Amino acid sequence: MAATTVAAAVAIATAWTWGQGSPWLRLSGGTLFVLGNFLLTAAYIDPRSRRLADSETFWPTVLDEWVPANHVRALACTASCILLVVASSPRRRSHSPRNGLAVARA
Repeated sequence: MAATTVAAAVAIATAWTWGQGSPWLRLSGGTLFVLGNFLLTAAYIDPRSRRLADSETFWPTVLDEWVPANHVRALACTASCILLVVASSPRRRSHSPRNGLAVARA
């Protein structure tokens, strides 16, 4: 729950810090984590996990439904992590070979 709370806070706080850094990356990363991890888990994965605990005959359904949903959750969390890391990384400076001036890279 802590990671979901932080991701939601990052996405919401983007409204107040829109002109700073990479707002689209922060908004996308936070939103993707909340949707892909928390909501998918609560609405789709947990109910199937509970049904599996109640019935051994539910196992084929788990293989057909739960496993693909779990892969989607893993991909969403990974993509969210990448977006948030890229959004929080400092801009790098390099020297232009033509005039020796520092040029900011996005």
